[in-house]
Amino acid sequence: MRHRTSERLRASRSDPPARVNTGSRRKTYSAALEQAQQLFQAAAVVDPATRLSAYVYNIPDRVIDAGTREVLADFLTSYPAVARHESYVTTGAGLEAPPEYSRRVPGRGEMTINWQMPQGAGTGFDGLATGAERTAYLRAMTRSYAGDRYFLPVHPPMKRELHPLMAWWAVLYALSMLSRYQPADWGTLISVDNSQHAVPIERLLERAINHLPVLIADTIAEVSA
Repeated sequence: MRHRTSERLRASRSDPPARVNTGSRRKTYSAALEQAQQLFQAAAVVDPATRLSAYVYNIPDRVIDAGTREVLADFLTSYPAVARHESYVTTGAGLEAPPEYSRRVPGRGEMTINWQMPQGAGTGFDGLATGAERTAYLRAMTRSYAGDRYFLPVHPPMKRELHPLMAWWAVLYALSMLSRYQPADWGTLISVDNSQHAVPIERLLERAINHLPVLIADTIAEVSA
């Protein structure tokens, strides 16, 4: 998968997206991708020194354990697209019935949430939305990441969710500054024999090596559409 994604990125250098296809922008685009490929190659061989219904996953235990509509509503305030739902599956009849959750893995659960399709959006029989239109509406509310679709949180004072590529950039930038300007502290953190943070850092950087090329290629395609 990583090899195919690298080919996608290299191929785009001969035919860059329209916004970077002229003058200095094209040179910067090609240089940035060349440098990124070199860094990924280097990192791979060194140690880390009318209604739309959908299952919504990763509901935290604290929300499920509370079991109330109020706690769920408070949790969903960080996820505006989810908070605009029409209804959700409950444990009983009536408007005040508590939400129904299910747990498949420890620490988090899932629930079924319903949205009202926008009026006039359907082109199917009797004006109903087709399957493709429902899928498109759901995709418009979510963000593609790691082969799945996610509702991402919006944290004040932000007006919209943080793009996954920017989230990765922030994390890796912080780690790069630590390793460059505080090498002694960095060495302590990545010492497997002495630091509880070493293995999580290794896991994070390994995931970055495997996933970031795909995310970069997908993001270029996204902004070029």
